[in-house]
Amino acid sequence: EHIIVTPTWVKVISVCIIIVFILVYILILIAFSKLLTSKVKKPLDKLNNGLQSIATKTNVEPIYFKGDKEFVQICDSFNTMVSRLNKYEVENKKLQEEKKKMIADISHDLKTPITTIQGYSKALCDNIISEDKKESYLKLIYNKSEELNELINFFHEYTVIERSDYKLKKEKININEFLRKFFADKYDQIEEKQFILEINIPENKCFVDIDTFQFKRALNNLINNSIKYNPINTIISISVSESDNNSIIEIRDDGVGIPKSLQESVFEPLVTGDDSRGSKHGSGLGLAITKCIIEKHKGHICLICDKKENWSTIFRINLPKL
Repeated sequence: EHIIVTPTWVKVISVCIIIVFILVYILILIAFSKLLTSKVKKPLDKLNNGLQSIATKTNVEPIYFKGDKEFVQICDSFNTMVSRLNKYEVENKKLQEEKKKMIADISHDLKTPITTIQGYSKALCDNIISEDKKESYLKLIYNKSEELNELINFFHEYTVIERSDYKLKKEKININEFLRKFFADKYDQIEEKQFILEINIPENKCFVDIDTFQFKRALNNLINNSIKYNPINTIISISVSESDNNSIIEIRDDGVGIPKSLQESVFEPLVTGDDSRGSKHGSGLGLAITKCIIEKHKGHICLICDKKENWSTIFRINLPKL
């Protein structure tokens, strides 16, 4: 048998080739790793900086990246989140400003009758009022205390109903039958105020899911609003119709109407038909409470500005049908 002996130089060359191959492979891996790291690091750094700015609430700006589709999608999602956060921040600031204004307005409205009550009651206590004027002073004190009580009650109702955790006690009812009974009960009160009530409610059944106590409160606020701000002999009209998904209730009157300057803000707290806060007729919370109640029912209320026929004010309520 012949033994083939490989020359030493051949072995050395083979080892060198293997070493070179390994080194080249390692260099390629290192280069690829650096390239991949660089490619990934850039968008990740941008994303990380963006997340840190959100955490510290400083200069939250959208991030822009051109490259791989996956990273572009991530950046787009981040920008969508930033846009929503900025929107919520603006809304939150607006809400805080509205609450501050509301507190200031309520403080003003509470102070006015309290100051009057204090002044007139002190005059009575000091016996500086003649006998023939005492009765008028007592009536004025009583009327101011009624205004004060109304404002406190309205404010309490508003803060309770506005809470996100407030739950309605709903039940399935025929809204047409409910409204006929409600306005039949209100008829004498409205007639006593020398207003005219017109009712157009169909006989068919239309079922909705409502809290009857709170919904009556919403309707009462609308009726009382019409009575407070209109002259006697004003016609108050109620009509009900249906769409595919909603029961549509319209409460209208042919009174003085709502000024254009107030039409967009009429459902906001402490907005009244009289710009003079000291001489206004109501608390300015009735319509705000009504809006809260309707929205709690997953419904919608609006003021119709494009007047039809002879109606000067039209409130439309949409309630989802069952």
